[in-house]
Amino acid sequence: MHHAGIIPVKGMIKEMRARHPLGLWSLIFTLLSVSPALAEKEKPKSGCIAEGCHAVLMNAKVVHSAIEDGACDGCHTPSEGSSPDQAGAKHKFEKIDVGQACGDCHEAAKDKSIHKPYGEAKCTACHNPHSSDQPALLREESPALCQPCHEKIAAISSRGSSDHLVADGKLACLSCHEGHLSKIPKLLRKSPKELCLGCHNKEISTPQGTLVDIAGKLTDKKATVHDPVADGCVSCHNPHGSELPRLLVRSYPTAWYGNPSISAYGLCFECHEAAGFEAKETEEGTAFRNGKKNLHAVHILNDPLGRSCSACHDVHAAAGEHLIPSQVPFFGFLVPTNFKTAENGGSCFPGCHEARAYDRLEAVPLSKPDSGHPKP
Repeated sequence: MHHAGIIPVKGMIKEMRARHPLGLWSLIFTLLSVSPALAEKEKPKSGCIAEGCHAVLMNAKVVHSAIEDGACDGCHTPSEGSSPDQAGAKHKFEKIDVGQACGDCHEAAKDKSIHKPYGEAKCTACHNPHSSDQPALLREESPALCQPCHEKIAAISSRGSSDHLVADGKLACLSCHEGHLSKIPKLLRKSPKELCLGCHNKEISTPQGTLVDIAGKLTDKKATVHDPVADGCVSCHNPHGSELPRLLVRSYPTAWYGNPSISAYGLCFECHEAAGFEAKETEEGTAFRNGKKNLHAVHILNDPLGRSCSACHDVHAAAGEHLIPSQVPFFGFLVPTNFKTAENGGSCFPGCHEARAYDRLEAVPLSKPDSGHPKP
């Protein structure tokens, strides 16, 4: 797999030998001095990577091809009067221009989003130029590699009570981000929505519970999709970590019964006007009212058992109108909503109360008051 911004090395050794004849003879001498086991990283008896010199560079799992081929002088130029070909001799090298040294083989590219170290040709900030136990010669495993520069994100991840399994996984940052450049902002490998649904296309077990198949909901042609989901998940979720459940960016009661307070719904009121939910009577704040009686306020502010939005709505997508699905989860069970719309209102007959109807123009009398529910 080729990394974005890196052109495969072709003819590298040929070019370096043409430019550095001294290195060519050193290479020939090295190859004649060792057995075919060199392919298995057996230490050569002469040259730069011989025992007693720089043999340790061959010990890692991934070795730079220039090292394996003995073409050290492709990057290192001996100072005048210094001869690194003499075993055990002390020698000095000219200062390396990292960008030029890497660019001789790896042609730089440009795109809309460029990783700062790549753009500044500071390749060795992330890569070990000789060898590494990590893929692509990375200095450390991600996210440890990325955190020293991305301190704010590291702080979010470390103090969060809910963790993104991808961000903490083996590939971590590189699961979603390119290391060099990308056509998409934030160095993303794909669009935010494509990235998220690439994993959230099945049920996923987490320490906080089972996550539903989001992609499956969105592919339902009859489904109404919540606007933030259509625009991308990061409007509501922080992909790096959060102190709130479900990687949420603002407060939101995820249980059936929520805190009977408008302040508990900071996430929802990033988009929705809070006034339409807290006024006990209104004629324009919400369409969910019986005459002037605000039924959103009845549900949310019902002390002590305020119903959260999830009691009636699917926050991602639902086949029913107003994001109301045919069934909603209730403490391990699925209860029907039996919601129907009418010209000026609607009705429902769920598992939590008797059949009720509402009309915005002419209030429908309640045959029975909602008696509430026992505490779980």
